[in-house]
Amino acid sequence: VDMAKIVYYPRFWDLAHRFYEESWEYSCNRHYNDILSDEGIGFPLVHSVAEFHHPLCYGDTVNCEISVTNIGTSSITWKYEFRNQSKVLCWSSEQVTVCVKMDKIRSKIPVPDWMREALTEKMLAASHSSSRGHFLVSTFLRSSFMRASHQFAFLQIAYRPLIPRRSARSNLVPWKL
Repeated sequence: VDMAKIVYYPRFWDLAHRFYEESWEYSCNRHYNDILSDEGIGFPLVHSVAEFHHPLCYGDTVNCEISVTNIGTSSITWKYEFRNQSKVLCWSSEQVTVCVKMDKIRSKIPVPDWMREALTEKMLAASHSSSRGHFLVSTFLRSSFMRASHQFAFLQIAYRPLIPRRSARSNLVPWKL
């Protein structure tokens, strides 16, 4: 948070990316770090548009909905909506990532079939079960100076910034929100 006790604006992209990374296990049944290291596939952000609708304040609970709205030949379009505990839309964003091989980061590659199939399956299931369409994953974030938690479907990961821990699947150390 900043001096006005609202979320400092770059934090929205940071949080969106954290939710994006965690959504891969739910959407494609693969951990994001495994996709990067084992598959050698990266997803640089090539386009981002965002709107700030309502402030998020210290202590707010945020629900983040991530959806896939388009799968192109080599790109995936993601939509994010952050709502507070009163279900007020606070921030929305449309972001486009492009698939690349990590060793040739400047050359895009087609979206792999396994990824296209899994994301399309989630998109189709959502369009039949939700009036909002293309629902992919619902994530809850509790933000404060002392702790934060992300909850994805039945998976819960706790971040304790004062006692950093290394993830069993990566060398990344979660840090304070």
